[in-house]
Amino acid sequence: MKYLFFDTECSNCYGGVHKICEYGQIVTDEEFNILEGSEKDIVMNPGPDGKFNLKGRDGRPDLVLSHDYGEYYRAFEFERYYDYIELMLTKKDTMVFLWAASNDVNIIIDSCRRYDLKEIDFACYDVQTMFMVVMNEDRRPSLEKAMELLELPMDIYTAHNPTDDSKMTMAVLKALCEKASKTPLELVELVRDKEGVIDSSVKWRYEMDNRPIGFGKGMKQPKRRHSYLDDELHHLYSPDEEEVPLEKRFTITPMLRFYVEDGLDAARAGVKAGLSLRHNFEVKYLVVLNDEDIEQTSSKYDISALTVINIDDFIDMVESPDFGKEEKTE
Repeated sequence: MKYLFFDTECSNCYGGVHKICEYGQIVTDEEFNILEGSEKDIVMNPGPDGKFNLKGRDGRPDLVLSHDYGEYYRAFEFERYYDYIELMLTKKDTMVFLWAASNDVNIIIDSCRRYDLKEIDFACYDVQTMFMVVMNEDRRPSLEKAMELLELPMDIYTAHNPTDDSKMTMAVLKALCEKASKTPLELVELVRDKEGVIDSSVKWRYEMDNRPIGFGKGMKQPKRRHSYLDDELHHLYSPDEEEVPLEKRFTITPMLRFYVEDGLDAARAGVKAGLSLRHNFEVKYLVVLNDEDIEQTSSKYDISALTVINIDDFIDMVESPDFGKEEKTE
């Protein structure tokens, strides 16, 4: 049996769609020796909608990739490497291990859909979940924190280089096997009922617990995503630097960006009525899907100063012949 470790990087995730710009991997034998020729760092052009948005993000640290942006833009796009990546992820004699597996699985799915390619259906195993079980941790740590807690050297690796991140994931798995006196396959069995095993990319994103990524259990099953709808929604957003009066601004919640067809209905109606759709919460109107959406959003953001409005009420309001007349009269 061989072990494949891979990691990805993205330029942005506007519209809830990841724009892949780098794929890195290593393949090892059962003793964690890296096989000759298996180490890859594939730089990709993120595409025409792949503008890099990794710095100056509200509430998030800057992310510095291991290559300059020009190198990414000069490279081929994901579709050029699709056949190779599919081959590597679906080999019958290979187990795929990831850190925070759902992130990279979603990136691979999004990439296939952006280029109208068949989704890669593969099994993979989450080393982060294995770490939590073996180390009796309640919180999901970063890969760097896991390396620190296991007292593994980090100075030999480059931050946000997916090949080096793959090597660190391998180092953590090896250390966990030694600490627990178990093989990787035995660790897989330990986390099989703890969301540590992703049986297929489609099953993870659309079927596990009947929930969309990023929201709680018990929600309705999301519709399948369509990249062209996500792209249309993205293009309706106004640039953050565009100066528009606050009362003319609105935004939609992350949940509505996930339920992209509903989100598009609200976005189209608002923009058609002369409002400016924004990425941030510096707006007058916050459009929500339902009461559960309000609860989810308010648990993460301060929305107390916003006019929170249900999507149906918002569309009725902006499509009313009287909308905006009072403002013009004043």
